[in-house]
Amino acid sequence: FFLIFPVPERQSRTHCSTALNMSETETVQTYEPTFEADEVAKHNSEDSAWVIVHGVVHDVTPYLNTHPGGVDLIIDESGGDATEAFEDLGHGKEAREILASHKIGYVPGYDPKKYEAAKASSGSVCEQCSIL
Repeated sequence: FFLIFPVPERQSRTHCSTALNMSETETVQTYEPTFEADEVAKHNSEDSAWVIVHGVVHDVTPYLNTHPGGVDLIIDESGGDATEAFEDLGHGKEAREILASHKIGYVPGYDPKKYEAAKASSGSVCEQCSIL
């Protein structure tokens, strides 16, 4: 008895090519779910709060009531890209680990390996990594 699972399609990625000195279009295999901006935008309340930080989509609904800054800070950023707000507050290692534990996927066109490589080599990333 064998189970057959579908293999995700290859998706073409074009951002970060300048920052990483890569070819203009490169094919990357992805296994994580992706969420379009309009889907993330639906999750902007205490009942369902999703945020995007550095191209990663997080469902932070379970964390709302334990967030040290209160529910409102997260709700104000939910449903969209919260990268700037997250970084401006100077979150440390513990906050980043908590955020990572709520990861549910990525925005389309985002490749975490390219993001980490760009950050390591230049100390920054291209704008498209954190902006839809």
